[in-house]
Amino acid sequence: MRASKTSSNRMKQGEESPLRSRTHNTSPHRLSEYLDDRFTQLSPLRPRKVSKVSTMPVISTEDYVLRPQNQDDLPHIVAFQRDPVLMRYFGGPVTPERARHRFNLARWHYHAFGYSVFTVLRSSDKEFAGFAGLVHLNFDFSAADTELVICLTQPNWNHHMARELGNRLMRYAFEELEKDRIFLKFEKRDYPLGPVIKRDFHLKGMPQADVKNFDGRTYEVIEILPGLVA
Repeated sequence: MRASKTSSNRMKQGEESPLRSRTHNTSPHRLSEYLDDRFTQLSPLRPRKVSKVSTMPVISTEDYVLRPQNQDDLPHIVAFQRDPVLMRYFGGPVTPERARHRFNLARWHYHAFGYSVFTVLRSSDKEFAGFAGLVHLNFDFSAADTELVICLTQPNWNHHMARELGNRLMRYAFEELEKDRIFLKFEKRDYPLGPVIKRDFHLKGMPQADVKNFDGRTYEVIEILPGLVA
């Protein structure tokens, strides 16, 4: 296994604190507007009424539209994250409280940084299809690294559509957000990761994976550079 160029917990030289926006608001909303209690507490959370959230699409493909999450999405997101099949390789199902906590973090992340995990809607009927986007690696706001996340509902497990969405998000990261690298994180499986990457992402080569531990679970983490995107 090869090591990443820099530690995910170390800031790049000259980079501002990740809790100050570099791509969006000059004065990001406080976390307290999005969380009912302390940032690290996982007590039952309810979204607060905060400043108006844009619902304009941020990213679109032939099959999907991605927009910022809003409170109408919360029941879908809670149900998704409680489903053991959908969450099998994404850390496992979580409690409704944890799902709400993640929802609030994703909304705050968008206001603070200008990008986040977005709601995915089918272009044809605007039905909820999952969530996808870019966040700090493992939602660790002290990390300098960016993670690409794609979680789709079972009717959308079409590998062609997932591949199109994944590559569109990579282009968004490199061309619009000007990231110099992003990471994909997969829970460790009993079979090789390579065929999964080739099936779901259109890359020019197969990067090697590092094995890392997050929240007591083992993941394979791969680094994607701009030159790998087909």
